[in-house]
Amino acid sequence: MTISDMIEAVETYCNVSVSSSSNTITPDQIIDLVNETLDKIADMTDNFTIQTFNSVQSNSWNELDTRTLSIIEVRDSGEQIHNNWKVQNAEIYFYESGSYEVLTKTMPNLVSAVSDTPDCHPIFYRPIIDYLRGMTKLRNDDTSQDGLRLVKSFYEQIKRAAKVIDLSRQQ
Repeated sequence: MTISDMIEAVETYCNVSVSSSSNTITPDQIIDLVNETLDKIADMTDNFTIQTFNSVQSNSWNELDTRTLSIIEVRDSGEQIHNNWKVQNAEIYFYESGSYEVLTKTMPNLVSAVSDTPDCHPIFYRPIIDYLRGMTKLRNDDTSQDGLRLVKSFYEQIKRAAKVIDLSRQQ
């Protein structure tokens, strides 16, 4: 689902036109709100990425993905947990040569155009749309009960979706 698809859902529900000349909300503002939701989703859930480092030289620094928030664990090529490393800024230092898989908590990629698709599990698309609808309504009327309900619904849906994803990972 692209940002453009989400904009259509906002326009239909809120009976507004999302355009660059809109007094209500512009596509750039929608993009900013989507990025805001992606940050909130990352804060409320565990977005993991495995980064692979092959044929690492001993006593060497290696660049981590810039989206890395923290390292959960490091495993060597024998899939054993490896503890002989350190991290500084956006680099990991391996004291021993070898190949490693690094499980990291990461931030999603942010969107920059209406043709982009949010970097999250599809289970989060509906909550993002509710957030966009709610914020659009609140921009028109900061006391909109429907807007407040939709924003609150976003947070509730994120919590439920995170539980579903966590349960599926445990199986």
